[in-house]
This record gives sequence, C-alpha cells and structure tokens, in this order.
Amino acid sequence: MPISIPEQVNGKSIISAKDDTLFLVGEIDQMDPGAFMTPIFETVKEQMDQMVKIDLTKLEYLNSSG
Repeated sequence: MPISIPEQVNGKSIISAKDDTLFLVGEIDQMDPGAFMTPIFETVKEQMDQMVKIDLTKLEYLNSSG
C-alpha cells in the first residue's frame, strides 16, 4: 500500500511521498523540526505495515535538531 500524504512545505523544506518512500527536499534548519515532521511520521506509521524508505538525496542541509 503506498503512503498517502499531501506534500508538506515548511520554511525551506518539502516533504512528499510516493509509494513506500518519503522524500525530504531543501533545508531542515528549524529549532524544532519535530513540530511539523512528527504528525507526518505518525500518519505514515498508521498507513504502513512494512518498511518505509526516507530519501535524503535532495536534502541540502540538516541541522543537529533535524
């Protein structure tokens, strides 16, 4: 079953999904990125009963909080 979430834009970051993969694009440099990422991960966890891939290849920057 594919992941079904709308594309999420927060600051300079974009999170989207296709099939069994989450794509993180841009920059994650917020003090508390969990504020926008946790609800997405919770939704994915509810939908998937198998392994989920996270593609970071287009993530340009990730601070220590991310």
